[in-house]
Amino acid sequence: MLRRILVAIDADAEMPFVAQEAIRLAKRSGATLTGLAIVASNEIDADTAGGGIGSMYFAEKRRRELKDAVRSSAQESLAAFAAAAEAAGVRHADDHVEERGVVQSLVEAALTYDLLVTGFESHFYFADPERRTHAVARVVREGATPVLVLGSAALDVRRVLVAYDGSAASARTLKAFCWLSPFGTDVALDVVHVWGGSEADRVASDELLRRAQAFAEAHGYTAQTTSIEGGNHAERLLEFAERAGADVIVSGAYASGAIRQALFGTTAKTLIQLSPVPLFLSH
Repeated sequence: MLRRILVAIDADAEMPFVAQEAIRLAKRSGATLTGLAIVASNEIDADTAGGGIGSMYFAEKRRRELKDAVRSSAQESLAAFAAAAEAAGVRHADDHVEERGVVQSLVEAALTYDLLVTGFESHFYFADPERRTHAVARVVREGATPVLVLGSAALDVRRVLVAYDGSAASARTLKAFCWLSPFGTDVALDVVHVWGGSEADRVASDELLRRAQAFAEAHGYTAQTTSIEGGNHAERLLEFAERAGADVIVSGAYASGAIRQALFGTTAKTLIQLSPVPLFLSH
């Protein structure tokens, strides 16, 4: 059950939609919201470092100007978020601006929240889409709190794809989703596993999906299972999501063996880059 939701506030075009969806989640669950806007001081410092004495002077001037501009934008966005929450009659508390690294700020601030909500296109100062994607993937990988990544379309969640491979990470993600039930338990769940090519793999896949289905149904969901043979995990999940008409994808780490961490980073970034629907991500 949701009680505390942290919302990453940014000045990008998606922010009004992200804020409204966070407000709807809070209103449905009775949760309290906290808005967090970030002045990415570590990243600004690194990007504006000077060389010689003259260039160092201009770099420091540019650094101050950038931080002032980002700080002003952050405060305006935070005020707009607070006004929207109050207009909807939703509780919000401890809204604030932090001035340090993006990943560190989000990971540490989210520790005492049930859910972190952010947008696919949240800039956090980064103009480069690859750097934005990497930052969100790192927050998922290094954090202890599930992350809901939203787009610019209003949510009407009826069907959810849950990626599951029987690993501890994917089990934690399934449990977090079922315990929090951010969209209620009336949504249909498709629990999906991408497996290897052998008969033994297929049998093992059927069994782990049966167990995941039993857990979801014990928590009030109607769930069905699908076992998909081989291929790139992210691509297979996205293909299935399109065919099934999934409104949200739930995913943890679903690689296996010693390279799980590396594959999770790759898969998470691929989903963040390519998913046409919101993501509920955890690690």
